[in-house]
Amino acid sequence: MMLQALLKEGLQCRAFAGMAGLCAALEAGAELAIVAEEVLNQDSVTLLSAVLETLPSWSDPPVIVLGAPNREPSPKLMAYLGTLANITVVERPTRPLTLLAVVRSALRARARQHETRELFEELKASREEISRHRDELADAVRRRTEELQSVNAALRLSERMAAIGTLSAGIGHDIANLLLPVRVHIDALEQNANGKNNGVHTSPSDHIPAIRACIGHLQRLSAGLRQMALDPDDTSAAGPGTEDTDLTEWWQTAEPVIRNTLPKGVRLEADIAPGLRASIAAHQLSQAIVNLVQNAGDAIASRGGKPGGMVRVWARPGREGVPPRSGQPTMWGTWPGEDRVRVGVTDDGPGMSEEVRRRCLEPLFTTKTRRLSTGLGLVLVKGIVQRAGGELSIHSDNNPNSTTHGTTFTLTLPIPAGARAARPKAAVTVRDPRFRGFISSTLKSLGYEPDPYSPELLAATTAAALSTAARVRQSSGTALLNTPTASSSTGHVNAASLGEACLWITDPDVTTPGDVHAFAASGRDRKVLVLGPGGLAKSSATALDDVMDRVVDFPSRPGPTQVREALSSLCAR
Repeated sequence: MMLQALLKEGLQCRAFAGMAGLCAALEAGAELAIVAEEVLNQDSVTLLSAVLETLPSWSDPPVIVLGAPNREPSPKLMAYLGTLANITVVERPTRPLTLLAVVRSALRARARQHETRELFEELKASREEISRHRDELADAVRRRTEELQSVNAALRLSERMAAIGTLSAGIGHDIANLLLPVRVHIDALEQNANGKNNGVHTSPSDHIPAIRACIGHLQRLSAGLRQMALDPDDTSAAGPGTEDTDLTEWWQTAEPVIRNTLPKGVRLEADIAPGLRASIAAHQLSQAIVNLVQNAGDAIASRGGKPGGMVRVWARPGREGVPPRSGQPTMWGTWPGEDRVRVGVTDDGPGMSEEVRRRCLEPLFTTKTRRLSTGLGLVLVKGIVQRAGGELSIHSDNNPNSTTHGTTFTLTLPIPAGARAARPKAAVTVRDPRFRGFISSTLKSLGYEPDPYSPELLAATTAAALSTAARVRQSSGTALLNTPTASSSTGHVNAASLGEACLWITDPDVTTPGDVHAFAASGRDRKVLVLGPGGLAKSSATALDDVMDRVVDFPSRPGPTQVREALSSLCAR
């Protein structure tokens, strides 16, 4: 009767006499099973459970169990059924309508299983498609990246070759200028040897030093040009163990080449603090600085109408500080930070706008015409600095009315293991021990190594210096300024006795204007602070005009605050 009711509703049904036939039907794809309690035992349930476990993971056909008439299902039956999942128990007697409702509910649940399977298959196919597309995209990106890297490498190479060609033209002119005096000296030696000197005999020692000097300059030109030809991406291109660069020696080699990158009329200044080393290959540093100097020269040339211009290459110990600028305040750097050294390029050009400053390190970005630039120069500089473990920073002022307009690129580089950036030295010739101690402490905070003269030496020189200073103030000072290192018989502290000091703080009565001038004029990094009273420098202001930007002279004795401010300002010049 139940079978007929289901068939009447249009459901395809089939009756089986035992569990084996039912299990075979489920394996063949039957959507639902109806089982009478009487055929269920441990063996039949085990067989049914085994068949259901072989079905796909998404398939869980519903099983409707018709309980024994007029009684609750036995505990034993429920224990058997506990091994199955999707079970519905219907008590008998059961009305056909009730059974039909249960069957239709079970079939709807089964239909949702099929829908879930289809969605799962679609999702699986979508995932496979996405995975395939992802792999294809990754492969396309890899190929495109390789192509771009190849193109960028070719562009960098072409730009480097163009720079080398430009440099070679300038260097060729320098070589011709150097070979002319070499030929003159060789001709003179040959004429001496052949007796054709028209009675004017010169010694070989008159010619050999000049020839050697020319050869030395030629060697530096050759070495500098070779540094430009080496691969900037290869740290060891110049040979093993070349990542430790002495900045003073590097500049001596690189300067002739770097100078040739500037337009006519733009002067190159250098301010390399002594004793500095950087953990970077010399050829990499040269190529980075050449790019920056060339950009600075182009920026100065682009402003038009205004002649001249200045580009300064500088190096300082430490991490922080304002970039050095000719005639402008500049901090040497702060301690701690001795594990770093700063190398920079500063120009007095028009400066960069905020947008250009923000984008200038982007690949292919350039403010020049494409015919003149690939937009990869600063990218090369950034890459070189990052590979060396350093940082590249930019400071720019494009205000034409500002006294500090221009741009500075700073390379903050690590120093070699075991090396330490040397502090610049400062000579202190101040008699008052408390004032001397205060000045020494201030100098240390500014990154200097104070070198005070002993009180005994100052006491011994004071008496003689007083009379010397008095004579200078009564005269124009011209005679003493023409002899910058006065005789020790005068008793004053002279410039020659200050050794490697690049800053001199002195009482006015222990020295002379001549020695102040001699010290300040011996290098742009040499400065003098005269503590007064008396206005030592002002007593010969005309003769000191060319160094007054590096001399601070108090007309009266300053206090500690004034000295601290003056030292901060002077050390920063």
